[in-house]
Amino acid sequence: MLNAIKTETHPKGLPYRISFFDTLPSTNTYLAALAGDGEGEGAVAVAFSQSEGKGRFARRFYSPLGTGVYMSLLLRPDFAAEHFPLLTPLAGVAAAEAAEALSGKSIGIKWVNDLYLGEKKVAGILAESGTSQNANNSLQNSRFVILGIGINLSLPETVPAELSGVIGALFEKGTAKEFLEKAREDFVLGFLSRFHAYYEKMPSRTFMDEYRRRSVLIGKSVRLHNAAFDTAKTGEGKTVTVLDVTDSGALLVRGEDGKERAVFAGEVTLSL
Repeated sequence: MLNAIKTETHPKGLPYRISFFDTLPSTNTYLAALAGDGEGEGAVAVAFSQSEGKGRFARRFYSPLGTGVYMSLLLRPDFAAEHFPLLTPLAGVAAAEAAEALSGKSIGIKWVNDLYLGEKKVAGILAESGTSQNANNSLQNSRFVILGIGINLSLPETVPAELSGVIGALFEKGTAKEFLEKAREDFVLGFLSRFHAYYEKMPSRTFMDEYRRRSVLIGKSVRLHNAAFDTAKTGEGKTVTVLDVTDSGALLVRGEDGKERAVFAGEVTLSL
């Protein structure tokens, strides 16, 4: 395993063990390997850059050095697996609250896993689950979830052309290095403390009201990419109106046919 540049155990009395790295291929991949070897809940990996950052649908997550923070958290939930999908909106609310406390700027959430500042994406969340062997071979004890979060604190001088005008950051380009270094640790601890407060109450869904309040989609027309809607397999998606987000984390939408449906998976873009 790679050597951490710094470790913290139980910061602020929280049940987490944080390892900080200058760079990793992927914080999710790093923790998944530990989980497979039986690592317990609460391991956290934080990197200041990633060479193979992971996003949804096997996309790469842009993770340059010096301007963001990329972290993953290993969980072994003791509640039923049917509640595992709620960990993404839970993490979204905790990350939005931490980012807002850090920056003083209003942070919205785009279903299901992106944080927005105005019209720009500033953070993404990726949850991956699996199982590992353990001493008593209990399926419940062997299940794990890796929650990965990448957030842009500032932007580098140049960004890939496909991301230009799409991604944003909490702070201005060129923000002082010393400020960003402190902001990284403040965000990590701010997120973990807020996440833990909600996670302790799971499977209670106390965070869903806050998730809905921060939604940037409710009441808007969006382009929905979901297999149930794309019966012709065109890949173009369908225009729907977002009505709400349910307590189960589903997007409640009304299609052009007037029918209401709850959508549990997919991707949305705002219609132009």
